[in-house]
Amino acid sequence: MNQWGPELGHISELLIYASENGIKVDRDDLEVLYNALEVSNELNESSKEQKDSVNNANSNDDLSIISTSSHPMLSNVDVHKAYERLCKSTSPVNGRTISDSKSTKPAIRPITICAYMFFLLAIITEILGLFFGDIPTVESGYLFYLEWINTYVLQVLTPVFWGGLGSCIFLLKRFSDYSNALRFDHQKMKGWGPRIVLGSLLAGVIQYIYDPGFITTSGIDDNAIAFLVGLSVKLVYGVLEKTVDTLADKLNLSSIQRKRGVSSDKDDLKVLLTKFAAEDGLSDQEREKIFEIIRLEKLN
Repeated sequence: MNQWGPELGHISELLIYASENGIKVDRDDLEVLYNALEVSNELNESSKEQKDSVNNANSNDDLSIISTSSHPMLSNVDVHKAYERLCKSTSPVNGRTISDSKSTKPAIRPITICAYMFFLLAIITEILGLFFGDIPTVESGYLFYLEWINTYVLQVLTPVFWGGLGSCIFLLKRFSDYSNALRFDHQKMKGWGPRIVLGSLLAGVIQYIYDPGFITTSGIDDNAIAFLVGLSVKLVYGVLEKTVDTLADKLNLSSIQRKRGVSSDKDDLKVLLTKFAAEDGLSDQEREKIFEIIRLEKLN
């Protein structure tokens, strides 16, 4: 919605959706929304004959208070409220999500490109690993530099590639499900970049945090582990948080933190008492008692 109310295309989309799915719409709301669409059509037809006047009065099909011969006055407030009630009936689907679901491919194109890029890097790394594993060691020529890049760069970054691919697959599946359910919203595209970065980095560092021996004993390939890490970032991050909590308990860091908190509270209390003692209106005896309390706190 814009500041003047719902876009008329969204109203039309949502009315069609409600009709196709047998969703009951209040008769008064239905009349208001249909009237808004009819007014828009009348204005569009008249704009062909009177472009200058219509462009000044009605820009981008927005409704404020519009009138025609068939509808003397139609308030945008009524249209806005009727559309809101219709959205509640069709929730979580609304006119905007229906419109956005029809244009999902352009919206997710950056993620698709990232997925192809990570897949290409992962496959090239695998091919180079197999190739140099089947030939004798190269000591000169371009193959020597290519082998060096493969051994010391690509092989090290392989988990990052597979983790990034896993993150892209997760996002593509999630947005595809939203689109199929007519719930895709362009606003939900925010944050897809950090999600891919987290998946890639976690997949790259997880082998340095936990003993890689469980990977070989479980029979799961290390690249598959990296892919699964990127696919389920939230789960892996939760495991890492539990690991940090366990480590803090073993090193007794929680008690140190509590002591720091107590010490900070005592310092704050001393500052408050000192400020209170400096205020006017206190007798010398009262000030002496306050300073005595401060001295006792220092001894403790």
